[in-house]
Amino acid sequence: MKAPMNSILVPLLSLMATLSVGASEDACPQRLVADDRAAWDGLGGSVSLSGSTAVLGAYGETGGRGAAYVFQLQPDGSWIQEAKLMDPEPNASDNFGWFVSVEGSNALIGAYLDDRGLLNSGSATVWSRQSQDSWVLEARLAPNDPVQNHYFGNSVSLSGDLAGVSAYGDDTGGQNAGSVYLFRRLVDGSWNQEAKLIGPDQTVGDAFGYSVSVSGNRVLVGSAFDDVNGVTNAGSAWIFEHDGQGNWDPVAQLLRDDAVAYDFFGISVSLQGDLALVGADNGAMERPGNASIFQRQSDGSWIEIQRLSASDAQNKDSFGIRVGLDGDHAIVGSYGDDDAGSASGSAYLFTQGDDGIWFEQAKLTASDAAAGDHFGCAVAASEGRGLVGASSDDQYAGSGHVFEFTGEDCNANGIIDQCEVGNDLNENGIPDDCECQGDLTGDLQIGIEDLLLIIDQWNSVGGPGDANLDGLVDVDDLLLVINAWGPCS
Repeated sequence: MKAPMNSILVPLLSLMATLSVGASEDACPQRLVADDRAAWDGLGGSVSLSGSTAVLGAYGETGGRGAAYVFQLQPDGSWIQEAKLMDPEPNASDNFGWFVSVEGSNALIGAYLDDRGLLNSGSATVWSRQSQDSWVLEARLAPNDPVQNHYFGNSVSLSGDLAGVSAYGDDTGGQNAGSVYLFRRLVDGSWNQEAKLIGPDQTVGDAFGYSVSVSGNRVLVGSAFDDVNGVTNAGSAWIFEHDGQGNWDPVAQLLRDDAVAYDFFGISVSLQGDLALVGADNGAMERPGNASIFQRQSDGSWIEIQRLSASDAQNKDSFGIRVGLDGDHAIVGSYGDDDAGSASGSAYLFTQGDDGIWFEQAKLTASDAAAGDHFGCAVAASEGRGLVGASSDDQYAGSGHVFEFTGEDCNANGIIDQCEVGNDLNENGIPDDCECQGDLTGDLQIGIEDLLLIIDQWNSVGGPGDANLDGLVDVDDLLLVINAWGPCS
């Protein structure tokens, strides 16, 4: 005798739902905190991501001496703290970890208030991963012309054997005109200063080098306080290229045709090949902030191809305070966002479509978001995942949050569907706000299989048969399915 269809179908569907929820457990958002976390550490004030390695700066650790924490992705999908990096000769208020950059097995850590030699001259250190749990100090980088209040190490970027370190307090072109120093690793493993970059048109207070990003033989430098064409603090950015003969030449200045005072365009930058992403957070003025994508053209020029903004933008969101590029993904921090309370913060994921247009794919927030967290104060992206810092989380102890960019995300909230168990009251493996109501089996058809599922679970408390999500499988669910009969629209 044949078994009734519903006696076969229901267990099968339950098994499929269970497998679906567990299949991508490693892809679910994860919160990273230091093993020895304490108030005022500021973990996540800077973040960097390279494949399965994440580095988070904690500039306030131990009274401002600072530290950087290395986390490693494990085979089971979890992230564990692998190492804590600290300056072996620390001074109070060095702010080691103010800015961090990691690529492969190397990390570059900035300490822009280091007083080594001169007050606030700053420093940067290169660290190398020798083995699991073992990171060693490889080199200490310092400019050939250190000065007081140089702020060397305010922003750092690592690309292969090339390191970029900013010094926005450099007075070469006038007080706080700024500069960027480039260092290259030589064949013997030592690091040598290769160049000092200054803005071709820089003047007093430009803060050239407030942000820096290195990609291959190109360097992108932000000058957020540049008064463009007389517009106060409109901001700009410069592209430099290596000519193959030891020289670094400025090849393009990135500007906006509609520059506005206090845009602070260049407050953050990210460079990847022929694409540049430049943030303009508006300094928490009466505007929400935005970011611009520039693309290199065949003639070597760079043009703005699109401007990114939040779909729910509000004034003082500081959208653009930090930016990151990863292939066809871009992530933008908005640490002033007030969704979960004042300055709880958020970040936005943008994806480039097949037509070349970038669209907002998801808004990223912390599962434990609270007022004052400053989630989105730092962002990074690498190999299909993103890392977002929340430096003021839990009385400024700080935290980091890893998100996966791959997998179905039907409601575009940055959490792939398999991870949203809290948003799946009927336990069918589909987030409730993405369901075709009445389609209990997930086959995009409302029909006999759905009725059989309800009958099988009659009078059950919740579960896949609870079509109207009222907590009970009963006649109301049956009527809902009958009224919605047919294909999902």
